[in-house]
Amino acid sequence: TRLFAHLESLGMDLSQVVVQTDNGTEFVCNSPDLTRRSAFEVAVESAQARLKRIPPGACTWQSDVERSNGIIEYELLEVERWSTKSELVAKTTAWEYYFNRIRPNSYQQNRTPYQRMKRAGISSKTAEQVCFWTVTLLDDPKYKNLNFILPQSVNHVCKLDTILRISYSA
Repeated sequence: TRLFAHLESLGMDLSQVVVQTDNGTEFVCNSPDLTRRSAFEVAVESAQARLKRIPPGACTWQSDVERSNGIIEYELLEVERWSTKSELVAKTTAWEYYFNRIRPNSYQQNRTPYQRMKRAGISSKTAEQVCFWTVTLLDDPKYKNLNFILPQSVNHVCKLDTILRISYSA
């Protein structure tokens, strides 16, 4: 819901937003009841956006996301250390801004995501605001009402307490 509020504040029509995901457990309901929707699906529907899942095995459909997840792991999670949620949010927010606004991406012809947005016709102000997105800690108590079922780890998704244990032991 925070993402949709952010997009709406940028003047985007949420009925035109398509959220594309893989079929990871953080996005689908892990219930024997196939009619039950996940909290994620409910959040997308409540925002009047559309949800599109990639077909199983279509690994190239999320190439940009998987590439950025790998870069985040290599350049941020393996380098930075933090001991509080506030530090984690501050460091990831600063890194995300650096990645989106300053760091050239070799796989995108040495352009930043900001430059790509501008090239696609997105206004400078909107593109700049998108670069200021902050991380959302889904296992934070303030999101308990969403009832996300988070795995201990799936690729680069893990619970905060696992991240903190890793950072303390390093």
